[in-house]
Amino acid sequence: MNGTDFFTINNLTVVGTNATNALVVHLFNNADNNTFNNCTFTCTANSTGTLSSPFSISGTAISATATGPSGSNNIVNNCVLNSGYYGYSLSGPTAAPFPANNQIKGCTINDPYNYGVYSAYNTGLIVDSNIIQQPTRTSLTTFYGVFATTSTASIKITRNRIRNIFLSTPTNTSTSYGIYVSGSGGTLGNEVKIENNIIHNITNAGILYGIYVLAINHVHVYHNTVSIDHTTSTATGATRGIW
Repeated sequence: MNGTDFFTINNLTVVGTNATNALVVHLFNNADNNTFNNCTFTCTANSTGTLSSPFSISGTAISATATGPSGSNNIVNNCVLNSGYYGYSLSGPTAAPFPANNQIKGCTINDPYNYGVYSAYNTGLIVDSNIIQQPTRTSLTTFYGVFATTSTASIKITRNRIRNIFLSTPTNTSTSYGIYVSGSGGTLGNEVKIENNIIHNITNAGILYGIYVLAINHVHVYHNTVSIDHTTSTATGATRGIW
């Protein structure tokens, strides 16, 4: 969607059939104020290529994460996003003004490879009331449930359930991060808020961080539940609820 503004799309199903290149629904070039309700966007099962994402907003037509003019005020609501390297991906220009106020709410993100939600150079992002999980994926690597970096002011990561990660292969020794936030972030009055999330049933045998906050100021981490409950884990590395 090249510069597309003020569209509302309901009950649409789109399947990307190319296992390597599938930006199933992709917005770029200042595509603003679009809403997607009750849609299903699907990449090929177990896809691992970085050009594979059910939903993305970026600075070019051919990448899920390229920097450049992308889009603001776009809402993905009550949708299902299946597979892909990224489940939901946002990127913007490397200098202000940054895209703002994109939202993903009430969605189910199934079987992403590396990132459930990825955000860079976006402010005011709302990630709320989503389920992020890997119930059937068998091709696995380091996993981030929600990843936000660089210019993260006013981001809200709230009421999400991140669960059933590495479920098919509990002997996998890759690292798992439930929520990862880093880089230049909040300011007084524009805090990053990580609140009321539940992270549980993370079944990898590698390093595990429930919530990971790196080199960032003005972050509120309130009322989250991190359950490290893989009782048969063979992991010998670090395991941390909040770091």
